[in-house]
Amino acid sequence: MSARPVRVLIGSAACAMAFALAPAPVAQAASSPGWRVVFTHRYQSSTVGSGYVAVTSPSKTAAWAVGGAGGNGNPATGRPVAARWLHGKWQAVSLPRGLSGLLFAVSADSAKDVWAISLAGGYLLRWNGIRWAVARRWPTHGLRSALTGVTAPSPSNVWVFGPPGAFPGVGTWHFNGHSWQHVTIGSLLRIALVPGTTSLWGAGSAQAKPVAKAAVWARGRIG
Repeated sequence: MSARPVRVLIGSAACAMAFALAPAPVAQAASSPGWRVVFTHRYQSSTVGSGYVAVTSPSKTAAWAVGGAGGNGNPATGRPVAARWLHGKWQAVSLPRGLSGLLFAVSADSAKDVWAISLAGGYLLRWNGIRWAVARRWPTHGLRSALTGVTAPSPSNVWVFGPPGAFPGVGTWHFNGHSWQHVTIGSLLRIALVPGTTSLWGAGSAQAKPVAKAAVWARGRIG
């Protein structure tokens, strides 16, 4: 696969990534429209650093929330967690054993095809409608590999992003349903589809140096 030309605009805003996970509040009933807590789950005796940080909903009857449990707020420690909403009910779902780190992003093209990435674990998970499995691992070479985004318009069109940052990023990767290709279109953090088109927008870093980062917006095509 060859990378297609993209249009890039470089701004002066610096890219930064920071988050804090806190114990979830107790669910309360709401009698008026607005946000309310609908699900909480205790994964271990201590709730320090436990929480969901990303959500996706491929249909009116299905949704996923992912995050991490434990680790005292460190995204590289603790363990990944996921919860599924199906037929009007949330429920925690088991992930493959032996994994560590926070799940930072999730994307689904259908209720039977869901993808999630580890922020500092260097791995990608896939839900096939029955169970989660490790779909790909990136070599760490003794260091943790940062992944910050995943977008899956279809089972044969999946994008994964890992820019430079606190940990070495894996770069931008594309899955065509059979194989993975490293695509050189800049160091992207996240990507979003343009509704009703085959285009996408990405945001990331202008250069790999740990200082003097700039925001980058690139528009390309997803197919």
